[in-house]
Amino acid sequence: MIDSGADMIRVRAKLFDAVQTRAAATPIIWTHGASNDPAAIARRQAEALTVRMAGGELAADVRPYLGDSMLDIARGALTRAGVSVRGLSADKVFQRTVQGTSDFPLVVSNAMNSVALDAYQAASSPLKSLARQRTLPNFKPSTSIRLGDLGRLEPISESGEITHASRAEHGESFKLATFARALNLSRELLINDDLNLLGDTPRAFGEAAEATEADLMVDL
Repeated sequence: MIDSGADMIRVRAKLFDAVQTRAAATPIIWTHGASNDPAAIARRQAEALTVRMAGGELAADVRPYLGDSMLDIARGALTRAGVSVRGLSADKVFQRTVQGTSDFPLVVSNAMNSVALDAYQAASSPLKSLARQRTLPNFKPSTSIRLGDLGRLEPISESGEITHASRAEHGESFKLATFARALNLSRELLINDDLNLLGDTPRAFGEAAEATEADLMVDL
């Protein structure tokens, strides 16, 4: 184009045609399970973030993401969502991740949920062995019917007669309730990439959930 002496209008038109032709010739296809599958990448990043916060075993396909910082994860999420991160500061990148439709919040929440669940299970109270878990369809009051004890068995008489027993019914009323606490993750925490504090937070929530259950059982 330079040798032909073309002006800028013609150059831009030719460049636009070339870009369109190249894009049409090399389409990007997402396939489930492939290395470039957005859902697979988000899963690997969440697992890598979990390992960085709490340690643990690392799968082979997760290892390449172990060195990604929170900022790296946020930039990758925006790029997968079609948002350009060129020239964006760290603060702007994190703002865009929560304002748009990127999977960054999902990656972080999945990692934190994994850490919280591990802490919850590790702190499990032995009081649970005294109880039985029930599932209710709603938050309305419910009643559980329990039959009374049979008492001790009695010897059979010489005539073979067996004494009959009866069991009384006892009803217990109960209902579901929801318990929660909230804690905001600051921009400073994300920008500083403080995974020690980030990991301690869900771990503390998991332990708090188990302690709450144990306290409730003691009260009962």
